[in-house]
Amino acid sequence: MLIRRIHAQCKQRLCCIGTSATLVSVGSKESQQSEVASVASTIFGRPFKSNQVVVETLAQSLDVAGTGMSGEELSKAIANGVDPEAEETAIVSHPVAVWLENRIALEDREGHVARRKPMTFSSVVAALADDSGAPRGQTQQVLEAILHL
Repeated sequence: MLIRRIHAQCKQRLCCIGTSATLVSVGSKESQQSEVASVASTIFGRPFKSNQVVVETLAQSLDVAGTGMSGEELSKAIANGVDPEAEETAIVSHPVAVWLENRIALEDREGHVARRKPMTFSSVVAALADDSGAPRGQTQQVLEAILHL
């Protein structure tokens, strides 16, 4: 690897800094740090300890109260649709946008907001249809409008 060749040629010790927001998305904070340290050790060719890994801090940006939204409320919001030309404030307050953040993107893990494991778009469509009781075609259209796909 290039980084190892650079290490070999340097007269002074290099300080290696790597970044990745999505390297590990499951497990406890400590197990994630341990996994990242292991990968960093492999990539940079020198040992890294888990306490040398800085983890990201996330915060919910939409309505946290939306986590308890009923399927009926979600279904009504889907039936009403989304105006993709609406102002940002209207889109981010839409119940489906709130559902996306709280049900698909983020979760509470050990008292901290964490990223959920990534899902395919079709899986997100299916989850929204299951949670709302709305038809999959309708849920797909609303998701596409919110995400500007």
